Amino acid sequence: MCMHYIYFSLLFISFFVFQACEYESDISVPGYLEIDRIALQHENAIGITDAWVYVNGNIQGVYELPAKFPVIAEGDAKIKVYPGIKVNGISATRTNYPFYKSYETNIKFEPGKSQKISPYSSYDSWVQVNVVDDFERPDLSFIPGTTSDTVLIRTTDSFEGNYAGVVYLNKQDTLFNASTKVTYDVPNLSGNYSGVFLELNFKTDVEVEIGVATNAIDWQSIIYLQPTSYWKKIYIDLYQALSRYKSGDKFFVYLKAQLGTELEEASIYLDDIKIVHEKPFE
Repeated sequence: MCMHYIYFSLLFISFFVFQACEYESDISVPGYLEIDRIALQHENAIGITDAWVYVNGNIQGVYELPAKFPVIAEGDAKIKVYPGIKVNGISATRTNYPFYKSYETNIKFEPGKSQKISPYSSYDSWVQVNVVDDFERPDLSFIPGTTSDTVLIRTTDSFEGNYAGVVYLNKQDTLFNASTKVTYDVPNLSGNYSGVFLELNFKTDVEVEIGVATNAIDWQSIIYLQPTSYWKKIYIDLYQALSRYKSGDKFFVYLKAQLGTELEEASIYLDDIKIVHEKPFE
């Protein structure tokens, strides 16, 4: 009886081991895709934080860069990668930036093998880029307000290129405010419009308020840049603020800052300020 019991027990165990192995052999072993960064052809891409990845037309996932992730696909697959940003610098508002082109390539995936790609992008052909100020010219785009103690000037301590803008604050010059001397048309925001963004690079010792206005009274504060000791890129969503106005209205961008009592002096650096939206329909 014992021998029969042992025999049937081994047979029983062998059956399930065989079934388990057969089941495991049906599980696909993934290939892997690696993306360290997404480059921009027109500037240093410090604001691209994520990759929105599609495989054969289906969303694979959204990955914070650098990333390495499994892809259940074998053989040739079409890869499409969209640059992703944090709207207004907020992690909870991640999106693919609508004005950048997607990067496309074909990858032959093999089980267990990792492959690396180096996506790049630039503005799409239907995008209008209004350069507010890149500070490469002596004639600056911002004029100080009547209550401002100091002004925006040029410096060679730039993010890229030869120059950036800088504001110096101290115990004598504690307040700064300025606005663009050029006004911009409010674009048509109806229908499937992709929106409108203010892009800029910055580093600052103090909070900087940024907003828009159509006149000297109706000023709309949009965001406060937070102090940072290194250059950051921010994509500021102007849609909500500009949707209060009519298409074709004129608006300007303003900046405000104050030294505060805890600092003896402070600096505000700005570079590559742009307003980006769809080109008007012709």
